[in-house]
Amino acid sequence: HGDWVQFLIATDTRDQLKRATEISLLPESFAVSGERREQGVIASLKDGFGFIRCVERDARIFFHFNEVLDIDREITVGDEVEFTVIQ
Repeated sequence: HGDWVQFLIATDTRDQLKRATEISLLPESFAVSGERREQGVIASLKDGFGFIRCVERDARIFFHFNEVLDIDREITVGDEVEFTVIQ
């Protein structure tokens, strides 16, 4: 089972192929999958990666920018985020 998403379909003018755009994850995806969502705050950012300070436990979680779902959003230190830890 994968994630539930919503998206728009656009036709690429270069090759006339249809593509999914403006893809976003639906909240129902987590209810169905049973994933435990955590809250945190962006603690630090470096070139291509950063660390999240967890709200509910004493931990800092590493993340790479390519793991961010909302790629159009600029991330800054102090931003509140929601995430799933995959081990």
